Amino acid sequence: MAKRLEIEQKFYFKDIKSFYNLLSENNLTKIEDENISDSDEYFTDINSEYIKNRTCLRIRTTNNKNMEITFKGKSASFSNFYAKSENNINIDINDYSNLVDMLGSLGFYSYTTVTKSREVYTKTENNIEYNIMIDTVKNIGAFIEFEILSDESFGIDNLTCKLNELIDNFKSLDLEKAMFPYRDYSAKTIYDKYLKDKKTIIIDFDNI
Repeated sequence: MAKRLEIEQKFYFKDIKSFYNLLSENNLTKIEDENISDSDEYFTDINSEYIKNRTCLRIRTTNNKNMEITFKGKSASFSNFYAKSENNINIDINDYSNLVDMLGSLGFYSYTTVTKSREVYTKTENNIEYNIMIDTVKNIGAFIEFEILSDESFGIDNLTCKLNELIDNFKSLDLEKAMFPYRDYSAKTIYDKYLKDKKTIIIDFDNI
């Protein structure tokens, strides 16, 4: 199990050409020869407190090969940046159904699934990992996510300053902030498509 401190901010994707140029200027290199394809299933408690306070309980499968369960505690907000402690456990992908059943037995329920392709550009300096992700999220759109990861001892205030410095290097792109997690954008898309303006919902348990 790995425990670390994560601070991040997302933006809507706009000028791809200029963005790639700036990645190179900031010495960030792509960590994969091919795009990463993630399927993230998010879970919440019966009272949806995890949704309200941005707690993350997630099963991620990557390229249909690897799987991990992630827990990120309640988000701390710092001027529209979000920081949280992160715990990850790698699990055999063949144990997916057993893991879902176990979460259900503990009182957690599937909230939504987010499918995305991701390019990751990274560098490490002074034990701080800098990541920039280009995400294309199915049925939602494209985003840029800036992320810094480090040991908890480094401190949130220091990481916040480092993240601000990283984002400032891309300010010429006039980025527009994306204020919600992908799970919430996904849930809203489903709601708008299937539930908005509906007065009656019929659930057929008998498969008629």
